[in-house]
Amino acid sequence: MGPALIQIWHIRWKIYLFRLKISNLGKDSKKIFSDYWAKNHWNNKETKSGDGSTLLYTEHIRKEIPILLNHLHASSILDAPCGDFNWFKEIKFQTPINYIGADIVDGLIFDLNQKFGNDTRKFISLDVIKDSLPDADIWMCRDLIFHLPNADVFNLIDNFTKSNIKYLLITSHATENIKNKNTFMGGFRLINLLSPPFSLPEPDARIKDYIKGSHERYLLLYKREALRAWKIGLQKDI
Repeated sequence: MGPALIQIWHIRWKIYLFRLKISNLGKDSKKIFSDYWAKNHWNNKETKSGDGSTLLYTEHIRKEIPILLNHLHASSILDAPCGDFNWFKEIKFQTPINYIGADIVDGLIFDLNQKFGNDTRKFISLDVIKDSLPDADIWMCRDLIFHLPNADVFNLIDNFTKSNIKYLLITSHATENIKNKNTFMGGFRLINLLSPPFSLPEPDARIKDYIKGSHERYLLLYKREALRAWKIGLQKDI
Protein backbone atom coordinates (compact mmCIF):
# COMPACT_ATOMS: atom_id res chain seq x y z
CA MET A 1 0.00 0.00 0.00
CA GLY A 2 1.52 3.30 -1.10
CA PRO A 3 1.58 6.57 0.91
CA ALA A 4 -1.46 7.98 -0.90
CA LEU A 5 -3.57 4.88 -0.23
CA ILE A 6 -2.45 4.83 3.40
CA GLN A 7 -3.54 8.46 3.79
CA ILE A 8 -6.92 7.69 2.21
CA TRP A 9 -7.34 4.71 4.55
CA HIS A 10 -6.59 6.86 7.60
CA ILE A 11 -9.12 9.48 6.49
CA ARG A 12 -11.79 6.83 5.98
CA TRP A 13 -10.97 5.31 9.38
CA LYS A 14 -11.35 8.68 11.11
CA ILE A 15 -14.68 9.26 9.38
CA TYR A 16 -15.87 5.80 10.45
CA LEU A 17 -14.92 6.43 14.09
CA PHE A 18 -16.55 9.86 14.05
CA ARG A 19 -19.82 8.44 12.73
CA LEU A 20 -19.67 5.58 15.22
CA LYS A 21 -19.09 8.00 18.09
CA ILE A 22 -22.12 10.05 17.05
CA SER A 23 -24.31 6.95 16.76
CA ASN A 24 -23.27 5.83 20.26
CA LEU A 25 -24.07 9.15 21.96
CA GLY A 26 -26.50 8.73 24.84
CA LYS A 27 -26.16 4.93 24.91
CA ASP A 28 -24.72 2.90 27.75
CA SER A 29 -22.35 0.00 27.14
CA LYS A 30 -25.13 -2.62 27.20
CA LYS A 31 -27.08 -0.78 24.50
CA ILE A 32 -23.98 -0.16 22.39
CA PHE A 33 -22.79 -3.76 22.29
CA SER A 34 -26.32 -5.14 22.00
CA ASP A 35 -26.80 -2.97 18.91
CA TYR A 36 -23.48 -4.17 17.50
CA TRP A 37 -24.65 -7.74 17.98
CA ALA A 38 -28.11 -7.23 16.50
CA LYS A 39 -26.75 -5.45 13.42
CA ASN A 40 -23.70 -7.72 12.92
CA HIS A 41 -21.60 -4.57 13.27
CA TRP A 42 -18.31 -6.27 12.32
CA ASN A 43 -19.89 -7.75 9.19
CA ASN A 44 -18.35 -11.21 9.49
CA LYS A 45 -20.22 -14.10 7.88
CA GLU A 46 -18.85 -16.75 10.26
CA THR A 47 -19.31 -14.98 13.60
CA LYS A 48 -20.99 -11.82 14.85
CA SER A 49 -18.09 -11.43 17.28
CA GLY A 50 -15.85 -10.21 14.46
CA ASP A 51 -12.77 -11.29 12.53
CA GLY A 52 -10.75 -12.09 15.67
CA SER A 53 -13.25 -14.81 16.60
CA THR A 54 -13.07 -16.89 13.43
CA LEU A 55 -11.70 -20.42 13.51
CA LEU A 56 -8.82 -19.36 11.27
CA TYR A 57 -7.79 -16.48 13.53
CA THR A 58 -8.02 -18.53 16.72
CA GLU A 59 -6.28 -21.67 15.49
CA HIS A 60 -3.14 -21.01 17.56
CA ILE A 61 -4.79 -19.98 20.82
CA ARG A 62 -7.17 -22.94 20.68
CA LYS A 63 -4.08 -25.14 20.99
CA GLU A 64 -2.29 -23.01 23.59
CA ILE A 65 -5.08 -22.28 26.06
CA PRO A 66 -5.55 -25.93 27.15
CA ILE A 67 -1.79 -26.23 27.66
CA LEU A 68 -1.77 -23.10 29.82
CA LEU A 69 -4.74 -24.21 31.94
CA ASN A 70 -3.15 -27.60 32.47
CA HIS A 71 0.12 -25.94 33.54
CA LEU A 72 -1.77 -23.73 36.02
CA HIS A 73 -3.81 -26.69 37.32
CA ALA A 74 -6.89 -24.63 36.48
CA SER A 75 -10.21 -26.44 36.54
CA SER A 76 -12.47 -23.45 35.84
CA ILE A 77 -12.45 -20.48 33.49
CA LEU A 78 -14.43 -17.27 33.11
CA ASP A 79 -14.56 -16.29 29.44
CA ALA A 80 -15.75 -12.69 29.37
CA PRO A 81 -16.74 -11.38 26.99
CA CYS A 82 -17.60 -14.73 25.44
CA GLY A 83 -19.27 -13.39 22.30
CA ASP A 84 -21.09 -16.08 20.36
CA PHE A 85 -18.85 -18.94 21.60
CA ASN A 86 -17.85 -19.55 17.98
CA TRP A 87 -14.26 -20.61 18.55
CA PHE A 88 -14.08 -21.53 22.23
CA LYS A 89 -16.48 -24.43 21.76
CA GLU A 90 -13.88 -26.05 19.50
CA ILE A 91 -11.15 -26.21 22.18
CA LYS A 92 -10.09 -29.70 23.23
CA PHE A 93 -9.17 -29.53 26.92
CA GLN A 94 -6.75 -32.00 28.47
CA THR A 95 -8.77 -32.24 31.70
CA PRO A 96 -12.42 -31.44 32.59
CA ILE A 97 -13.08 -27.69 32.78
CA ASN A 98 -15.97 -25.82 34.36
CA TYR A 99 -16.78 -22.99 31.97
CA ILE A 100 -18.57 -19.70 32.59
CA GLY A 101 -19.19 -17.60 29.51
CA ALA A 102 -20.27 -14.04 30.21
CA ASP A 103 -21.33 -11.14 28.05
CA ILE A 104 -23.17 -7.86 28.41
CA VAL A 105 -25.64 -8.73 25.61
CA ASP A 106 -28.62 -10.33 27.37
CA GLY A 107 -30.28 -11.85 24.30
CA LEU A 108 -27.04 -13.53 23.31
CA ILE A 109 -26.72 -15.16 26.74
CA PHE A 110 -30.20 -16.66 26.52
CA ASP A 111 -29.43 -18.19 23.12
CA LEU A 112 -26.08 -19.59 24.28
CA ASN A 113 -27.60 -21.30 27.31
CA GLN A 114 -30.24 -22.87 25.07
CA LYS A 115 -27.67 -24.16 22.57
CA PHE A 116 -24.61 -24.97 24.67
CA GLY A 117 -25.45 -24.87 28.38
CA ASN A 118 -24.94 -28.02 30.45
CA ASP A 119 -23.79 -29.15 33.90
CA THR A 120 -20.23 -27.83 33.38
CA ARG A 121 -20.95 -24.94 31.02
CA LYS A 122 -23.15 -21.94 31.70
CA PHE A 123 -23.57 -18.44 30.33
CA ILE A 124 -24.41 -15.34 32.35
CA SER A 125 -25.10 -11.68 31.73
CA LEU A 126 -22.25 -9.60 33.17
CA ASP A 127 -20.73 -6.14 32.97
CA VAL A 128 -17.08 -6.94 33.68
CA ILE A 129 -16.27 -3.31 34.42
CA LYS A 130 -18.51 -2.96 37.46
CA ASP A 131 -20.28 -6.23 38.32
CA SER A 132 -18.85 -8.68 40.84
CA LEU A 133 -16.99 -11.40 38.97
CA PRO A 134 -17.92 -15.05 39.55
CA ASP A 135 -15.31 -17.33 41.09
CA ALA A 136 -12.97 -19.10 38.68
CA ASP A 137 -9.32 -20.08 38.46
CA ILE A 138 -8.68 -17.85 35.45
CA TRP A 139 -10.46 -15.05 33.60
CA MET A 140 -9.84 -14.68 29.88
CA CYS A 141 -10.67 -11.14 28.79
CA ARG A 142 -10.04 -11.22 25.06
CA ASP A 143 -10.87 -8.62 22.42
CA LEU A 144 -12.56 -6.15 24.75
CA ILE A 145 -10.29 -3.50 26.17
CA PHE A 146 -9.45 -1.89 22.82
CA HIS A 147 -13.16 -0.97 22.66
CA LEU A 148 -13.10 0.75 26.09
CA PRO A 149 -12.08 4.23 27.27
CA ASN A 150 -8.85 4.19 29.25
CA ALA A 151 -10.69 4.88 32.51
CA ASP A 152 -12.78 1.74 32.04
CA VAL A 153 -9.68 -0.34 31.29
CA PHE A 154 -8.39 0.71 34.71
CA ASN A 155 -11.80 -0.08 36.23
CA LEU A 156 -11.83 -3.52 34.63
CA ILE A 157 -8.41 -4.42 36.01
CA ASP A 158 -9.39 -3.04 39.41
CA ASN A 159 -12.50 -5.21 39.33
CA PHE A 160 -10.30 -8.26 38.72
CA THR A 161 -8.08 -7.42 41.70
CA LYS A 162 -11.18 -7.40 43.94
CA SER A 163 -12.32 -10.83 42.75
CA ASN A 164 -11.44 -14.35 43.86
CA ILE A 165 -10.04 -15.21 40.43
CA LYS A 166 -6.38 -16.25 40.53
CA TYR A 167 -5.27 -15.31 37.02
CA LEU A 168 -6.12 -12.83 34.28
CA LEU A 169 -5.44 -13.58 30.60
CA ILE A 170 -5.94 -10.33 28.70
CA THR A 171 -5.43 -8.90 25.22
CA SER A 172 -2.58 -6.46 24.58
CA HIS A 173 -1.00 -5.24 21.36
CA ALA A 174 2.77 -5.39 21.19
CA THR A 175 3.89 -2.33 19.22
CA GLU A 176 6.09 -0.26 21.52
CA ASN A 177 5.20 3.11 20.01
CA ILE A 178 1.48 2.77 20.72
CA LYS A 179 0.41 5.91 22.58
CA ASN A 180 -2.72 4.34 24.11
CA LYS A 181 -4.88 7.20 22.94
CA ASN A 182 -8.26 7.36 24.59
CA THR A 183 -11.39 6.22 22.81
CA PHE A 184 -15.14 6.26 23.41
CA MET A 185 -17.22 3.32 24.60
CA GLY A 186 -17.50 0.93 21.66
CA GLY A 187 -14.75 2.65 19.68
CA PHE A 188 -11.40 1.16 18.79
CA ARG A 189 -7.69 1.83 19.05
CA LEU A 190 -4.61 -0.32 19.52
CA ILE A 191 -3.71 -0.76 23.18
CA ASN A 192 -0.46 -1.84 24.82
CA LEU A 193 -0.91 -2.55 28.53
CA LEU A 194 2.84 -2.40 29.14
CA SER A 195 2.95 1.25 28.04
CA PRO A 196 1.66 4.41 29.82
CA PRO A 197 -0.79 5.22 31.20
CA PHE A 198 -1.26 1.57 32.22
CA SER A 199 2.36 0.45 32.54
CA LEU A 200 1.52 -3.05 33.71
CA PRO A 201 4.45 -5.21 34.85
CA GLU A 202 5.86 -7.91 32.63
CA PRO A 203 3.39 -10.82 32.40
CA ASP A 204 4.08 -14.31 33.69
CA ALA A 205 3.40 -15.66 30.21
CA ARG A 206 2.05 -14.57 26.86
CA ILE A 207 0.25 -16.37 24.06
CA LYS A 208 0.56 -15.21 20.46
CA ASP A 209 -2.85 -14.06 19.26
CA TYR A 210 -2.55 -12.75 15.71
CA ILE A 211 -2.27 -14.00 12.15
CA LYS A 212 -0.39 -12.75 9.10
CA GLY A 213 -1.63 -9.34 8.04
CA SER A 214 -3.05 -8.40 11.45
CA HIS A 215 -1.59 -6.30 14.26
CA GLU A 216 0.85 -8.12 16.54
CA ARG A 217 -0.83 -8.86 19.83
CA TYR A 218 -0.80 -11.36 22.69
CA LEU A 219 -2.83 -12.71 25.55
CA LEU A 220 -0.90 -11.67 28.67
CA LEU A 221 -1.10 -13.74 31.86
CA TYR A 222 -1.11 -12.04 35.27
CA LYS A 223 -1.53 -13.26 38.82
CA ARG A 224 -4.12 -11.36 40.83
CA GLU A 225 -1.51 -10.51 43.48
CA ALA A 226 0.78 -8.94 40.87
CA LEU A 227 -1.95 -6.59 39.70
CA ARG A 228 -2.93 -5.77 43.26
CA ALA A 229 0.67 -4.67 43.83
CA TRP A 230 0.56 -2.70 40.57
CA LYS A 231 -2.61 -0.94 41.76
CA ILE A 232 -0.98 -0.01 45.07
CA GLY A 233 1.95 1.42 43.14
CA LEU A 234 -0.40 3.57 41.08
CA GLN A 235 -2.08 4.92 44.20
CA LYS A 236 1.29 5.88 45.67
CA ASP A 237 2.14 7.81 42.51
CA ILE A 238 -1.02 9.91 42.71
